[in-house]
Amino acid sequence: MDDLGHWTTDCIKIEEPTGFVYLIMNKTKGSGYIGQKSMMKKVVRKPLKGRVNKRRSTTDSGWREYRSSSKQLIKDIDSGDEVTYHIICWCRSKSELNYIETKYQFDVDVINDERWYNGMINIRQGKTTFCEDWRERYDLGLTYIKNLIGSSNV
Repeated sequence: MDDLGHWTTDCIKIEEPTGFVYLIMNKTKGSGYIGQKSMMKKVVRKPLKGRVNKRRSTTDSGWREYRSSSKQLIKDIDSGDEVTYHIICWCRSKSELNYIETKYQFDVDVINDERWYNGMINIRQGKTTFCEDWRERYDLGLTYIKNLIGSSNV
């Protein structure tokens, strides 16, 4: 996991993460986007000849080259805006990933602040079993976000 592509991070590294919560900063416009990215994606292929069941496997999700799911942010990147990519928290499970992303979005109020690209907060969350160090990882990530926000006026 030493090759992070264009991503930078100061957060606590964990063994075998499922994904990460990220912050993309548009330095040109002073805007930001908080999202999540899974490390692996599910692949479903057609069954082999004479078989009925589809073949299911996982493969790398392309996270090292990932830009964003925000159409407006991608437009701004394509138009030449200066953008930085930050991993703010590694997560061990999909439910932890969903919860922590949503918690960051509420904590920095991405919906009511026009400087954020996030247009909605979408969550369907059940009971989540957290690892013992999740709060420490979360708090360090929140401090990291606030430091980045403060340095670029987002």
